[in-house]
Amino acid sequence: MSGQDSAFPYSSKGPLDADLHLGLTKRELEVLTLLAEGFSVQQISRRLGLSVHTTRGYVKTLLVKLEAHSQLEAVLVAARRGLIASVS
Repeated sequence: MSGQDSAFPYSSKGPLDADLHLGLTKRELEVLTLLAEGFSVQQISRRLGLSVHTTRGYVKTLLVKLEAHSQLEAVLVAARRGLIASVS
């Protein structure tokens, strides 16, 4: 693997710029990217090998960090801030 997975726009060693990524961890960015792609919490859990409870915890943390009230709003905020590819 080349150190950068095309599905996740950051280095394999973590976010390239913590300020740019609002302090989001690599795992939080993974969850956020999968949410943006339309995956459910259950699907994300299976894909990342996490429990549903753990994945929900990541989603709750994302909502706080992005100051969003829903998963959809979190994805839109992240897209506007350039954290993830724009959603169409």
